[in-house]
Amino acid sequence: MVALVAGLASEVARTLIKGRDYAFSYLNDIHWYSAMAVRLWDEPISVVDELDLVGLSVASVEIQRAFAPETLTSAYLHLENGLAHQPPYAYRVFVPATAGLLANLGFPLYWAF
Repeated sequence: MVALVAGLASEVARTLIKGRDYAFSYLNDIHWYSAMAVRLWDEPISVVDELDLVGLSVASVEIQRAFAPETLTSAYLHLENGLAHQPPYAYRVFVPATAGLLANLGFPLYWAF
């Protein structure tokens, strides 16, 4: 119970201090999972096109930083695979698939997650 209260308090404090849209301000897990919820079963498209299609935006400098060839993640992250088909995120399909199903039933994607 203490951990639950501490976790909720932490999230409320983060929201108050950093703002409600903080998770969307840089390329974050929420972008990958949102793309998977919308496009999990579709063919891969480029990251920029996929972000536009899903309705998310990220500064181009964030995309360049995440997919830079000199980074360790460049071994498995590739711009042409979009976000919905990138490992290791592409191997975690239960939550995005469930959120996508709830979104198709009329729930806002944010609430579905």
